[in-house]
Amino acid sequence: MLIKIDRPDDPERCQTVTASGQCINKSEPGATHCEAHGANIELAAIAKKEMNNYRINKYKDRLIEKSGSNSLKSLTEEIAILRMLLEERFNSINNNVDLLIQSQAIADLVLKIEKCVTACHKLDEATGKVLDRTAVVDFADRIISIISEEVKDSDALVRVANRIGDVLGTLS
Repeated sequence: MLIKIDRPDDPERCQTVTASGQCINKSEPGATHCEAHGANIELAAIAKKEMNNYRINKYKDRLIEKSGSNSLKSLTEEIAILRMLLEERFNSINNNVDLLIQSQAIADLVLKIEKCVTACHKLDEATGKVLDRTAVVDFADRIISIISEEVKDSDALVRVANRIGDVLGTLS
């Protein structure tokens, strides 16, 4: 709604200058122009900038959350970024048409995530950060040996060994 200024030096006066002089309307709250001279465009630009700042901070927070630690390899951080991008793509979908429009980008992101996860897993295996089933069974056997040296009740030892065996049986 256009509101006329009370006095020529009003600090809320629209900053638009036309052939007949400076506009005589008050600017919209948060803008330097009145509704007639593009306050809506100015306010939309401000809102867009604020949204971009919000997203940047959100991405920083999510990156830290998804990567788990600042000391992790950059490949893990790349996976976190790709997952955030995929999440943003899904969040931007409002209807079936949006889904169709975003489908190629979503498929590309899923493939990139898969490639990064596979590479990260191979790197973890190569550096010995992943235990295979044989290593886990060997570890469990050592624990049972330690427990059997300390606990002399044979029934209790059988129960502990069976429970550890049950836990190992649930691992795929």
